[in-house]
Amino acid sequence: MNKGLIKRFLMKVTGYSRAQLSRLMGQHKDTGKIEWKPHRHNGFAKKYSDKDIRLLAKTDQQHETPCGHAVKKLCEHAYEVYGENEYQNLSQLSVSHLKLIIDSQFLKITKYLLNSNPV
Repeated sequence: MNKGLIKRFLMKVTGYSRAQLSRLMGQHKDTGKIEWKPHRHNGFAKKYSDKDIRLLAKTDQQHETPCGHAVKKLCEHAYEVYGENEYQNLSQLSVSHLKLIIDSQFLKITKYLLNSNPV
C-alpha cells in the first residue's frame, strides 16, 4: 500500500500534521510503540485569577459595558480611591490585556451573570 495514502488518511482521521505523523511513525519504527505525552504547561503564570475575571465581569455589568479605558479607570479608582482590596490586581490591568480577557473568557462569565441575576 502507498505510504503517502496512509499518511493522508491518518492526517484526516487524527487531525495531526504530516510532520507529527512522520515523527510518530518513526518513533513506532524505532521502539515498536508510541508513547503519549500530555500537553506541557506553556510556562506563563496566570496573572488574573478566575475571581478577578468574575469581579471584572460584575463591574462591567454594573456600569453597562463601558469602553476598555473606562473599565481600567473604574478598577483603578475602586482600589486606589475607595480602598476595595479585591480590585488590587485589576488596578494594574492594561487596556490591551483587558481586550485579551474579553476575547477569551469574559463574555462567557458576563452572559452567565446576566442569566443568573434577573433584574
